[in-house]
Amino acid sequence: MPSYGGAPIFGFAVTMATGDYELRRQENEFPGISGVESLTLGASGLFTEVDGTLAGSGSAGLAAAEGTFRSYKDGVARVLVDNYGESWGNVVLDTFQPQGRVKQDPGGNFFRSYKSRFRHLTSQ
Repeated sequence: MPSYGGAPIFGFAVTMATGDYELRRQENEFPGISGVESLTLGASGLFTEVDGTLAGSGSAGLAAAEGTFRSYKDGVARVLVDNYGESWGNVVLDTFQPQGRVKQDPGGNFFRSYKSRFRHLTSQ
């Protein structure tokens, strides 16, 4: 089960995708010399993109679930466990964006989809 900082904040129908490292480069040109000097600066951190749905009993329950998720956007690095059970250390919540309208089922439960992005500060 996915978690962040040990808390299961992701709701249900969760998908996670961690991209590959982006290699940073610097290109230099010099007067009177043909060609380009290309320097490899190293890799930038990874990002994990998350899609899911949060739910709550009533509108207050959904607001609490979204508030809990937002509370982790505090710059503190935590362990992210993805939906495959792999642990990623030193990860911060970068964005949290609820999507579309709030929906309600016949039982009075409210739910809404979201997208979020987590930034890996160090390589694994």
